[in-house]
Amino acid sequence: MLVTATENYGCWRFDRWTNESGQTITDLPTLTVNVSCQAPGQQFIRAWYDYEGPPLSPADFDQSAYVDFTDYEALTSAWHAIPSDPAWDSKYDMSATPDDVIDMGDVAVFADNWLTTPQ
Repeated sequence: MLVTATENYGCWRFDRWTNESGQTITDLPTLTVNVSCQAPGQQFIRAWYDYEGPPLSPADFDQSAYVDFTDYEALTSAWHAIPSDPAWDSKYDMSATPDDVIDMGDVAVFADNWLTTPQ
């Protein structure tokens, strides 16, 4: 089967194909694959894309180009963390003046970016 990935998809540029183990198969957008009917659902390949658009929101922690519940979950995992806590990551300290604690100031910035995409 011949599979072709779109070279550019919006602000995303094709990067590579990987197999189920995460190993790179090729960095060309067109790939010929053999599919076995013996084990349906057991084989897959994945196309990876690199983002090349406008700057992402500071609240887009997973860099998906969309601020959503995945990002909210990441922020809440660091709730009330300070630099000495294992959950601390400075990317969550987004308040206008970083204060070394993940608190309502950071949630306010997150809320301002909720469901946004790069413009």
